[in-house]
Amino acid sequence: MIKSKINYHVQKYLSASYISTIVEGDIKMVNDFKGETEGITETQFEILSEVLKKQKCNKGTILVDNVGKIGDNYGSHIKRFQATIQNGKEFKMIAKIAPKVMILRDEKNINDIFMNEILVIRELLPKFRELQKGVNVPEDDIFKYAFCYGTCETAGSEMILLEDLDQSNYTMLDKAKPLNNEHVEIILKNLANFHSLSYALRNKEPQTFNKFTGTLVNATVNPKSITETEKFFEKTLNDLLTIFDDDKYRKIITDVMQNLIKYWLKFMTIDSDSKYSVIHHGDMWTNNVMFQIQNNHPLECLFIDYQLSRDSLPVSDLHYFIFSCTDYETRSKHYHEWMDYYYSELDRYLNYYDLKADCIYPRDNFDADLKRYGKHGLGISFLMVNFLLGQKQKANITEVKSMNGELFVKEEKLLNDNLEMVKDRVEGLIKTCYDCGCTAVCIENVGEKGDNYGSQVKRIKVQFGNGKEFKVIAKILPNNMKQNDIVNSIFMNEIIMFNEVLPKFRELQENVDIPEEGLFQYPVCYGALKEIDNEIILIEDLEISNYTMLEKINTLSNDTNGSPVNCTFIDYQMSRELIPVADIHYFIFNCTDYKTRSKHYHEWMDYYHSELERYLDYFNLKVKYIYPRDKFDTDLKRYSKAALGSSFFVLNVSLRESQEAPDLVMKENVGGNKQTPQFQMKAVQDNSFEIIKDRVEGLIESCFDYGYISEIQPFF
Repeated sequence: MIKSKINYHVQKYLSASYISTIVEGDIKMVNDFKGETEGITETQFEILSEVLKKQKCNKGTILVDNVGKIGDNYGSHIKRFQATIQNGKEFKMIAKIAPKVMILRDEKNINDIFMNEILVIRELLPKFRELQKGVNVPEDDIFKYAFCYGTCETAGSEMILLEDLDQSNYTMLDKAKPLNNEHVEIILKNLANFHSLSYALRNKEPQTFNKFTGTLVNATVNPKSITETEKFFEKTLNDLLTIFDDDKYRKIITDVMQNLIKYWLKFMTIDSDSKYSVIHHGDMWTNNVMFQIQNNHPLECLFIDYQLSRDSLPVSDLHYFIFSCTDYETRSKHYHEWMDYYYSELDRYLNYYDLKADCIYPRDNFDADLKRYGKHGLGISFLMVNFLLGQKQKANITEVKSMNGELFVKEEKLLNDNLEMVKDRVEGLIKTCYDCGCTAVCIENVGEKGDNYGSQVKRIKVQFGNGKEFKVIAKILPNNMKQNDIVNSIFMNEIIMFNEVLPKFRELQENVDIPEEGLFQYPVCYGALKEIDNEIILIEDLEISNYTMLEKINTLSNDTNGSPVNCTFIDYQMSRELIPVADIHYFIFNCTDYKTRSKHYHEWMDYYHSELERYLDYFNLKVKYIYPRDKFDTDLKRYSKAALGSSFFVLNVSLRESQEAPDLVMKENVGGNKQTPQFQMKAVQDNSFEIIKDRVEGLIESCFDYGYISEIQPFF
């Protein structure tokens, strides 16, 4: 028997034709590829010929056409292959072919996204089908996907050969037209099915699930193209700002896009390992869904293009799809119905695997995630709407041309007159997010380095649809301070002060009818979380009430010119039971200078004690019994030396410029058995050195003046 031998020979035939000759034993098979054959490599032609042979297309002409218009496909070339098989029937197949030009391959992370889709189509989707068959899911609820005839993983020749869904009466809708309620519900049903399969696989075969999530690449985070991605974000912001004149929309667009530019890498990875994450589709927009339509009504849909699949939360697919593919009018009528429908379908599909949605992905977590990631989803949809509907968008046509033997990329500008369409869709998105309460939230750091050591302080701004704004200050446990009893305890201190002590003080004052101007003022606390290592305190933003913080380097004066109307205290982390002079020393020593103290110190002590008496009178108490003046004066002297030493440290830390501020780090204590927060000091510049030196010298002089350290011989 003659040993079979396969010899593939592919040669260029004219300008748009390739001849593929296959010799197997004594049989010679010739395929003549005609049409849009540019960009197909010899390796790819070999695989195409082998697939066609298996489909009984052993000879004759194979017609090759490009699929889609400019702007429809960005990560691959899509081609349709059409042939006649032995029984005279027509055979069609879709090929997704990787671009060849290196600059495009790097920018779009081509190899990674092709390997992602190959993994999903060849292994993940068949595994999902196996799961469904294993529990006898009815045919109507089987998750459907295009049949794969073959793939090529060779770098530079990546290719995926898929069933041509046109032959099953699937069609692609116009990307520029928003989807109606019927189309949305069918997609949501299929998304719920797709997501439920991830939960089922994680529950039934966790190692298999982890293998898939560990292999799939987050192709959107490509080190080679991060700079280009951020430029694209900036360009989208600039494009949208040229469309909008209304300052309200310009402000929101700027806020949302700047937030995306700043935090997009974090959002792309933040919840990838969450127990609620799934393998999501990742690119769920109109061009990646095929519909079966009958009498203008969708019967079924099928997802295509899994290049951006990875592990993420289900809401990432939902935001991407709903925001990018529907209009405001339809969303305003059906958005909440859609979320209910998706969640009910998720629960229905999970029931096939004896799982419950309220255990796998509780509704309150689902709703919280919709809001939590709404702003990020809005920013992504701005990109999609501007990019796909086209405001002078640059469509990269990845055509490989032959010019003196070199490859180059042909770029064309696709100029569209769709500014009003883009504007309308973006306005609608902003309105929807206001309606749903899931956007117009800006988070910014408060203060400079050196201002806050026991917490991260952030200002959260929420913009409402009526133009009003709500602000709140969040004090958050620093990441590097977690799992430390000391830091946790100071957060507990402040939570107790805001939640219990200060309200109790207010209750005492109101019970004795203290006038409004005599009430002790403190910020409203909107809420606090006591969970260890996740502590947070949300308090009133006092800027709204025209409170302001003075410059810490400047000393406070006694001057009545431009006098303050009121003050309120913040930061109760160090609150504890102690004698009053501890607060007085700390404040006077750290916040005033020698000249002012020398003029007013004794007046200040008299004023404090007299005001203490006045406030005690409201409660029918007398200062001479509660805290006699001689005891007060004795304590001032008794504890002054310790307070002076404390001020040396405080001034050395607080009077530095931000770049000189020490770092608060976790280090082992002297015994080496525990991590404690410690300051890591830095060198100071001459200006800061002189300020610290002057203030410390003034403190020492004041303590001598008041007789607090008279046992030490003065040197001046």
